[in-house]
Amino acid sequence: MDRKLITYDIDGVTCNTARSLSHAIRAKLGIPFKVNDITQYDTFALLTQKYGVNLKSAHEIIALYSDPEFLRSLRPYTIAQVCIPVLQCLGFDAAFASSRPTSCTDITELWSLSHFPSVSQVHVLASDKENYIATTLQPVRHIDDRAYTVVRINDLSPDTPARLITRSWNRHEDVPDEYRLKIGWFSFVAQAMHVIMTCDQY
Repeated sequence: MDRKLITYDIDGVTCNTARSLSHAIRAKLGIPFKVNDITQYDTFALLTQKYGVNLKSAHEIIALYSDPEFLRSLRPYTIAQVCIPVLQCLGFDAAFASSRPTSCTDITELWSLSHFPSVSQVHVLASDKENYIATTLQPVRHIDDRAYTVVRINDLSPDTPARLITRSWNRHEDVPDEYRLKIGWFSFVAQAMHVIMTCDQY
């Protein structure tokens, strides 16, 4: 079987950014905030509109997304650390594609190497991430936690199917049912194993 490429978003897919963000919100704003309280992708709008956080404090929280110390401290999803090497053993190479600011490229590459040493490609794409994945990287699958990205990639290139890993911030999003991974990483690995056993096109 020829090796194929799968691309993964970082924050929300391989990196448990929401956990550290919720800790920061509790510590800095004094709000009894948990991961499941992140109910929309736009954290700034969530804080200002739902929780009444003032603009200055909300901006300080959003600034963490580009803060090297915060990014360095982030923990990976253990299930991602288990499943990505399994998929690589099955013949699917891995690359990360993140929409973080380009100023975060170095720290993102170092974080990825530390937690996912077998992932050789890390793409930090501050703009037009969807088009770059669909037309330049052209993976056989892309996994993301942002509904817009998944729908957009599927629109741009049906040959590069994107799938949405369900999180609290995208659970309510109206996306085609086939775009969602029903049971997260396990369903994705099961699909790949089915391909290997049946020689179906992936």
